[in-house]
Amino acid sequence: MYTDQVRLAVATLMRRWQIAPDELRFSGGAVVVFGRHTDTEELTVNVRRLSRRMPVGHSEAEPGLTIRFEPGTRTEVWLRVQAILDTMGVELPGRVGAGMAWLNDGADIERAARRAARAMRLSLARGQGLVCTWEMVAIRRLAWRIGRHRHLGPRQRLMLLLRSSQRLLGPTQIEHLVAHSQQVGDLAARLASELGCPPNVAERARTAGAMHDLGKAVIPEELLAKPGALTPSERAIMDRHADEGARLGRGIGLEDAIVRSIAHHHTRYDARAFLAKGAVSNLARLLNVADAVVTMRSRRPYRPALAEAETIRELQTNRATQFDPIMVDATLRVLRTRLAAAA
Repeated sequence: MYTDQVRLAVATLMRRWQIAPDELRFSGGAVVVFGRHTDTEELTVNVRRLSRRMPVGHSEAEPGLTIRFEPGTRTEVWLRVQAILDTMGVELPGRVGAGMAWLNDGADIERAARRAARAMRLSLARGQGLVCTWEMVAIRRLAWRIGRHRHLGPRQRLMLLLRSSQRLLGPTQIEHLVAHSQQVGDLAARLASELGCPPNVAERARTAGAMHDLGKAVIPEELLAKPGALTPSERAIMDRHADEGARLGRGIGLEDAIVRSIAHHHTRYDARAFLAKGAVSNLARLLNVADAVVTMRSRRPYRPALAEAETIRELQTNRATQFDPIMVDATLRVLRTRLAAAA
């Protein structure tokens, strides 16, 4: 089983041998490449194919460390690798990064190692000490290619991205990216109209809503489909989807206002005191409410859908804390009108 000793072993060996990368092959079907970069040292990627597996802490291990874990889900492996990376950030000078690629259906180990190395370079380039996956690299490339098709509208580019990356996506990811996001876009446009915005602004809100969950394309499928509550570590992975979505949105050529709204669509209203003035736009605050309402009104693996009356109570409870009060008031008017029409 995974223990703190594993993390310390990786950090100690990396420091002892003063090497930039190391390959870790998990028996759960993943190849992970760790790397580090200092101000005085060029990063050199040297991915080794190891002919044998050594137990953790083997005294005669070569610089090219293999650590075996029991098979686990992608989320479990991701969490283990992030824990190792966090330890490396404390133990080693300079930036550290890690990239993961999956061995699906007996895929070639060398190919997976090259993919993991590319993901590690992306992790180092971002300089945040966060694990990156091959899916982040692959979908990022697709996004930038599609972004060149400026003759296509934003939602056409979104659909092209989803079709192009379909083999990388699971059913829960697709549900979030298509059906859920369309509902958020429709509600966002309705709320913009309720607030007195002109039609072009309402359409921008619809587009932003359709794009707001782009980042879930790189969040593990089983994490999105988890039937129970997320642990704090799992929540940290899930919370990355807003930033990843903004990166993908920039890649496919969305306007800056929409990219910023994607990045902040989960930012709480009461967090404004800790952010630069204007960092969170009205569009992001509108998406925050629209996304919450659609989520509450939808069945999730961990709970049934809430009734409209329950949704209204949740909005009232979190008014001026999680949600912008102006956006909440507009949403309540829309929901109450809907309830009256259904009566």
